[in-house]
Amino acid sequence: SDIPIEERQNVGLTDKKIMFKETFKDCERIESAFKKSGTIFCYAENFVYAPPIIKAKELLESSKGKILEMRCGEGHSGSHSKFAAEWKYTGGGSLIRQASHPYGLIIHLKLWEGKIKDNKPIYPKSIICTVAKCRDLLKDLPRDQDFIRSRPVDVEDWSCGIITFEDGTNAVVFGTDITVGGMENWINIYSSNTRIECKITNNNSVMAYAPTEKQFENAYTIEKSETKAGWSVAQPDEEWMQGYPFEFQDFFNAITSNRQPISDLKLAILTTKVMYAAYLSAESG
Repeated sequence: SDIPIEERQNVGLTDKKIMFKETFKDCERIESAFKKSGTIFCYAENFVYAPPIIKAKELLESSKGKILEMRCGEGHSGSHSKFAAEWKYTGGGSLIRQASHPYGLIIHLKLWEGKIKDNKPIYPKSIICTVAKCRDLLKDLPRDQDFIRSRPVDVEDWSCGIITFEDGTNAVVFGTDITVGGMENWINIYSSNTRIECKITNNNSVMAYAPTEKQFENAYTIEKSETKAGWSVAQPDEEWMQGYPFEFQDFFNAITSNRQPISDLKLAILTTKVMYAAYLSAESG
């Protein structure tokens, strides 16, 4: 659109069929441009590099079982940024801002599983999804009963999608702005001979108790927590646990050695297509 972003209104009401088609066109243009230029595309999906995921892949490869189901999500109690409230700034709501990470992760894991087993990546086949604006359900609550920070305008603050992959296996993905208690990033993996539960954030490696807010007022505990009173899951190193150092290391090595990074253009495009297919599913029912 030629309309300046600041002047656009209710972009989220746009027919999702149109968004879906335009997204595919954009992905094709981007893919073509990078292939022609030979430029290395580094997709900043840090979940792929998170230590719990690296360990999970080691265990899965050792077990030689088949991933049958994954359940995963990202959630917190809402963004402080005004830009999160409108589609024109973010391209969607909690499905984009939150669920993009677990969507990218599960797609990566199935691509990886297929490659290590018979060198044939396993791709997403279909998705069904539902979204909601839970903020609309809280209008009559008194303030002391409402700790959700999100104030969506034309975006969702809750989403749930079910992906079916080419091999018939499935994954459930949540992306929400209605989770109190601090940022939560997690995945549970169910294979034919293992069960692996990963807490990327909001893990309990350090549990800290304070009778009031005062004791920890000058200390960091966890992102998006509503209070520091009572028990806190005090994260010792969120950046490390979420994989950022290992992501940067892979990107630097990929660029200097002219190879593709683990989180590459293919993963970026697949994740984007899946998310907008999810929006189309949610709108069409």
